[in-house]
Amino acid sequence: YHFASENRCAFRQVFLQAPLEACLERNGQRPPAARVPDFSIRHMAEVFEWPGVEGKSWEAREFVSTTLDAHAATTGAQLDAFLERFSAQHG
Repeated sequence: YHFASENRCAFRQVFLQAPLEACLERNGQRPPAARVPDFSIRHMAEVFEWPGVEGKSWEAREFVSTTLDAHAATTGAQLDAFLERFSAQHG
């Protein structure tokens, strides 16, 4: 964020949120060479720190952070839908 701000570039964080079991299931459907070890997914689910979305932190600004519910659709579908909405809003 700070680098982008200092260099007058656009910046946006997009977080995809899905239940651990959905992540493990999707990972299991990948080709073997593309799979992430299950222990890595479980560990990240335990230690990942979601950005603060309330208060006065820089992450709380609506134009900086977006969290998408990735449970119902694939990552690609969620990102495509987000980009369509974002493009429509910001032309």
